[in-house]
Amino acid sequence: MLKRLIWILVIVLGMGLSACAQEAEPVDEVEPDDDEEVLVSLELPSDYPSDVLAIYPGGFVEVAMSVNKSYTIVAYYKEDPSVLIAYYKDLVKDAIDLMVTETASTYTAFGGLDDHTFALDIGTSTNYEEYPTSLSLTLTYNQK
Repeated sequence: MLKRLIWILVIVLGMGLSACAQEAEPVDEVEPDDDEEVLVSLELPSDYPSDVLAIYPGGFVEVAMSVNKSYTIVAYYKEDPSVLIAYYKDLVKDAIDLMVTETASTYTAFGGLDDHTFALDIGTSTNYEEYPTSLSLTLTYNQK
């Protein structure tokens, strides 16, 4: 009886392995044109609280996510980092528990605005040739 069970298992496993060994159909791959870079800027979530912490206008938004009143935005700009740094320094100057790290071309800040906690990071980027400045921002509603 045990021999028969072992043979059945060997046959079933052999059939399973032979099914996995079949070659997949080749897929036609489309080669992108290296000279062309198509950037699509995403829209901010419709419920993003711009009155709490606005997003600097005119950028290319690569990430725009919203989950349970928490937002993550990643955007790139043609402006020099100093322009965005000045803009955001003014917006967060009255934040509570503000923690800041700053250099000539970077600015990182954490703190609270209204009923929200934010973290933002501005700096140089090499991700996109025409957009040398990056902004990463998270904004979370503090539920009571």
